[in-house]
Amino acid sequence: MSTSMNDTYLPITGICLISRPHNLPTGYHCIRKVFDDPSRDADLMANSLLERKDRFLCITRIFPLPGNRTLVLEDIKLINERDAPPPNYFGILETVDTKAKGTAKRTICVKLVERQAGIKCICDIIFLYRSKQPPHFYTLIGDINGLQMCVKEGTVPPFRVSPSVPSSETSSNLYPNPMNEQSYYGSQQHYHTSENLYSNTIPKTIDEKYILEGIPFVINPKYLSENRNGVRISSTKSSNVGQQNHNHRFSDIVGEPRRMLLPIQGYEKMPLVSLEEAIVPLVSLVPDVEQMVWVAKQNSNGPTDGLSSDESASIILYTMEWEPYEKSFYVILNSTLRATIREQLRPWFLYLRLVINALEKLPSTTRTVYRGVKADLSTQYSRGSTIVWWGFSSCTLSIETLNNERFLGKTGIRTLFNIESYSARNIRSHSFYAEEDEALLLPARHFEVVGCLDQGNGLHIIQLKETQPKFPLIKLSSS
Repeated sequence: MSTSMNDTYLPITGICLISRPHNLPTGYHCIRKVFDDPSRDADLMANSLLERKDRFLCITRIFPLPGNRTLVLEDIKLINERDAPPPNYFGILETVDTKAKGTAKRTICVKLVERQAGIKCICDIIFLYRSKQPPHFYTLIGDINGLQMCVKEGTVPPFRVSPSVPSSETSSNLYPNPMNEQSYYGSQQHYHTSENLYSNTIPKTIDEKYILEGIPFVINPKYLSENRNGVRISSTKSSNVGQQNHNHRFSDIVGEPRRMLLPIQGYEKMPLVSLEEAIVPLVSLVPDVEQMVWVAKQNSNGPTDGLSSDESASIILYTMEWEPYEKSFYVILNSTLRATIREQLRPWFLYLRLVINALEKLPSTTRTVYRGVKADLSTQYSRGSTIVWWGFSSCTLSIETLNNERFLGKTGIRTLFNIESYSARNIRSHSFYAEEDEALLLPARHFEVVGCLDQGNGLHIIQLKETQPKFPLIKLSSS
């Protein structure tokens, strides 16, 4: 069982130790080998003179849909064996397959929290043997049994509820009480087993000894017939309304960090290259990006506003929504722009140079733009406070667009942002979905919260005014 590089930006939702790799819990991935030496086992327990003691860490990134509640791994620490775990952490003290002691001298302590879009999480774990320097995007945690433990941080992406699909019941001696209803979530990885091709089991509650109680999981069958990465482009030409959800860019707000990050810089020193060249460093990070670039280029013949075909296509590529949307180009890009570790942006430098250069060619005037999300964010935006949106921000020039239920709608809990911006660019002529009247804000925009209004009927209105920060938060090509 292996895990794809394209899935390592998804949050880890379960973690455990096993003694024997063939006892791998269903739906889990065993970290069997060290990252920098595939010939060496990532064994976390030293052998004694009389017996071999194997310990391997296992993780899963799958989460259940019922109730839209699950856990994510927020943090992980290594402590001395005799020390007490930090508050809100608990140690993995034994293996789930043999109930043997977990590790010696060092204890792995984990902090799991309820899943919420935008919070910090751990997306991947690796072990190094030869190197003391973690690879790009990873942070060194500490030493355990002569191996360097490293983690990759990220943020929990927004998620959507999918309808349950009928399937046969599965059972496991690890989980005596599986739920009868099975559900799917299209963006999660799928594993092959001989008994049930797409059945998995995932954690749902914290246990101080192990985190393996779970429920059955089945991948949405509609994704099984897609290309090698299960990716499609969402298009208005589809007659199925359920496939027209190309509006998530307008609600991509909840993932914004509530803290000041380091400025975005370095990309402006890169040369201007073709879009095909700009995405070469991203091939392993974004599924099917080469195919999507080809589609974008086919839609950028004779562009307006004095843009080249590559410049227009770079904007089109940003607006395109993959299915499932969590694998979209803009989702992964914005998640990286919001990450604490700026080194993670390096593979995106060529693309950022191209697309920001293109956007700066478009006229910008002070105007009011709108975006919204089907959630109550009013407590996060107090009047008089200042905030930064670190990712690109998709807005609409027409508030009428948000009336559509695929955007903000007219019922339920909602937050509407009324934004006075001096830097918004009208990209309607360079969007894959021209009917959305989209205006795009550059990354690292600084705002003052001018006012908040509880309109009633579940609607909260937040008025923002774009302002200049004391120091630039992004190094623009023209500056």
